[in-house]
Amino acid sequence: MTQRVPQRLGKYDLQEPLGRGGMAEVWKAFDTQLRRTVAIKFMHANLAADPDFIARFTREAQVIAALRHSNIVQIYDFYTAEGSAARDHVGSVEGASSPTPTDTITAYMVMEYVQGQTLAQYIATTSRKREFPSPAAVLHLLTPMSLALDYAHRQGAIHRDIKPANILLDHLRHLLVSDPTLEAHGLHGGLNIWTLRVTKEVRQLALNAKSNWSSQRFSPLYRDIVSLLDHLDGIDEVGQDVPAGTPVYASPQIAQIGLLEFDPLHQALPGYLYHISLHLNGVLNAPGSTSYQRSQATKISTALDVVKRDLDQARNDAVQLVKMNATQLAQPSTLTLINDLISVTTNAYQGGTGANSSQEGILQLYPDLQRLATFSVMPYKS
Repeated sequence: MTQRVPQRLGKYDLQEPLGRGGMAEVWKAFDTQLRRTVAIKFMHANLAADPDFIARFTREAQVIAALRHSNIVQIYDFYTAEGSAARDHVGSVEGASSPTPTDTITAYMVMEYVQGQTLAQYIATTSRKREFPSPAAVLHLLTPMSLALDYAHRQGAIHRDIKPANILLDHLRHLLVSDPTLEAHGLHGGLNIWTLRVTKEVRQLALNAKSNWSSQRFSPLYRDIVSLLDHLDGIDEVGQDVPAGTPVYASPQIAQIGLLEFDPLHQALPGYLYHISLHLNGVLNAPGSTSYQRSQATKISTALDVVKRDLDQARNDAVQLVKMNATQLAQPSTLTLINDLISVTTNAYQGGTGANSSQEGILQLYPDLQRLATFSVMPYKS
């Protein structure tokens, strides 16, 4: 049997076809310089000689490259060539038994490779089993797609080929490794780690507020409360909770995204808890998810609802405190409010104590989210 060796295309090794459409086909490939897996979209050879199609393919690449959204794949590279230049760009094929895309390639784009299944595969799998999603499940499936389309439309881009096969159900990457929305704002890592960091900071600010109250240092106390709201709301939304003209006391980069959500349909940067919930629902509905992953996702979602309840209460406490003047802050009743702020932020971060000892905080949910990516290793038998 003749073994087919992956073909080199510039610095990319082609590995396997992923899909085919009327204008192009997509292959999985490996970038030998940056050592990462990518997806490469090739224009069909019979269209490559048409300058109108080349222009359209080029415009498509330019439009995608300008978009930055967590539910839109990113473009890394683009290439067009003619005649000998195209032939020189393509490496040789060893043991090839049939033509491959690179025999006549003159245009291609290199995109982010997203592991997972398409919505088309999900529909095919569930319909065969006569497992039809509930209205709530449909909403959770289509919300990320709708947010992506709305964002693209607001950027002046219209997708003219919306179909289930073009919608990837990839969620673990956003949760654990890298989320494009976070990356675009200089926040490297997945939603999991940033939710942990920001929740920890919120709790610390509540503790700082009590220390400053005990020392009757009301200006630093005020800054602590405003900074806490910066982290809960995000700097684009915090204006609704603090007096007009209040400066941002949190790190502008860290507080770009808040823990809480205010308007899912129009908020440019979704809050961390809401964003995580979207991807957990994706795990629940993905046909390739295991029973363990679905059970774990359900457990985490339930715990996040309790965390959100505590952080909502923290926001209510902080809003009351930020409206007080120095005389009001000095009252003994203010300490009761600050103690409640510490209690709910502690529960949200490190879990409940006493009667609430079974409550999990973000500190416990962090490894739980990581365990979503575990898989079973079975002995191989020939």
